[in-house]
Amino acid sequence: MLTMAFSNKLLTVVRNCVLSVAAAYLSITTISIFGSEYSKEDIDPIIVQILFTKSDIGLISRVIPQIRSDEEDNIYFLLNRNKETGKAVSKKEFIKIFGKKGEDKLPDYYHSTSRSTSDGSAYETIRKNPMDCSWVEVRKESELVGYKLVHSKGLTKQAISLNEKIIKTSVDACNTITVLEHVNSNLWIGTGYQGDHGNGPGQGVVIQSRKVGKFVKNLEMEDWTSAIRLDPYTGMAWVAASYVIHEVDANGNKKSTYRFYHDFDQVTGRPTIYISKKPVRTNPFALVARKLSDNNRMEFYNVAKDINQDLWPSFDLYNFYMCCYIDPSIYPEPLNRLVPVLLKEIEAQVVKDLSSERNLWLQNYHQIFWAQTLCRFNDPRVLTYFKSNRVIKGAEFGSMAGNCIEKLEKISG
Repeated sequence: MLTMAFSNKLLTVVRNCVLSVAAAYLSITTISIFGSEYSKEDIDPIIVQILFTKSDIGLISRVIPQIRSDEEDNIYFLLNRNKETGKAVSKKEFIKIFGKKGEDKLPDYYHSTSRSTSDGSAYETIRKNPMDCSWVEVRKESELVGYKLVHSKGLTKQAISLNEKIIKTSVDACNTITVLEHVNSNLWIGTGYQGDHGNGPGQGVVIQSRKVGKFVKNLEMEDWTSAIRLDPYTGMAWVAASYVIHEVDANGNKKSTYRFYHDFDQVTGRPTIYISKKPVRTNPFALVARKLSDNNRMEFYNVAKDINQDLWPSFDLYNFYMCCYIDPSIYPEPLNRLVPVLLKEIEAQVVKDLSSERNLWLQNYHQIFWAQTLCRFNDPRVLTYFKSNRVIKGAEFGSMAGNCIEKLEKISG
């Protein structure tokens, strides 16, 4: 057990070193790579706009860099009020239902100080430099209780302004005020924590009186609060904690919760993102299809659609996205049906014009990405391909082809 633990730790260290080198190199060549540690939330939409009609709820998410490379930047969702499940739709279909509001500029929480409510009230946030906040130990006598964010200038709460009038809030000085909304006589303040290792929920939603600023209630959220909008047809508020959507009554009580999952559209075969009240497991192969070239997606769907759901967990998305290394694990034999189309995909990444350093790197990176996936299949077709020397020539991270050949030959005996 100790040896295995040490080996796993060593593998993690090596992987992180490779990722650091990759991220540094690609930042220079302006090519996108995901050097940070993959988490399951990376593949979920982050809802920043919510719209309403009498029959439908509209949700807009920013681009998801982890899964989208050749599609529209924003992702548009349509949820019929009479159904428990909705799905991503085209921008054209979305605007047909919600009109010009579907074309509005999306909020920019990171760079703008303006926060507008659905009734048009334009607030301004007043926040001191968040870099002045740091974690300090909180002790009770000689016992460590935990850690707390403290502002170096002694600030405890922050304020906002409306028509140049200062309004005090119950939001800690070290959190970010992300969104604001008027719900009856109260002001709902969405918050989040922006730190070195990603965003956090902060204080969730702080509900306080609009007239006197008296604290009413704190609504805990799973993550950074990215949208709050009052439903004019029901009086309910829809609150997005990034990848989770809550329908909340005017008193701040959660009534319904929606989450996202990925699957194939059974009509078109395209990988699609759905939103549902009921917990539904994501199909990992729908995410693989998003990474494929358009020419290979339908063939991949026709092969992957019949894979038993019991096998889905064996295709680990963490290992799929955490490029680039040869993992010692092997996928179950029934997944070998995916090999032919994946071999087509790695060949599709060959760039005709390799005269520029950027194009050469682009080809190498994409081939390496698919090489690490292919090398998890104990299939003679994979070994034959890697021995053909047609893959990842001049790769920046050493000879992945050689490492893969060594791995597969050792397994096959």
